[in-house]
Amino acid sequence: MPTPAQFWPEALPWAQQVHSRLPVMFVSVVLAQWASETGYGGYDWSVAHNPGNVGSFDGRPVNTFPNLQTGGDAYIQTLQNGYYRAVLAATTWSSQCYALGNSPWASGH
Repeated sequence: MPTPAQFWPEALPWAQQVHSRLPVMFVSVVLAQWASETGYGGYDWSVAHNPGNVGSFDGRPVNTFPNLQTGGDAYIQTLQNGYYRAVLAATTWSSQCYALGNSPWASGH
């Protein structure tokens, strides 16, 4: 499992990939969320390859993925599923963070 100092350079290219495919997402916000969700590279990052803690909304457990590419793809797909319209509409990093904190998953926990 990476340390926080190891997590940032490992996660940055993946967060940049999210931004390149979904330009409204701030790289800094993606990194902050992933650091929080995975404990700076803990189980969800290193083993489950689920950087955004992508789960299901129907009571099934949080997903695991075979690699970080697939986990990143699932993160992008989740952001586009309709529950995160406010996140994608946010125009500043702070408003995007606020919207993530008030998203259907986060606000219910």
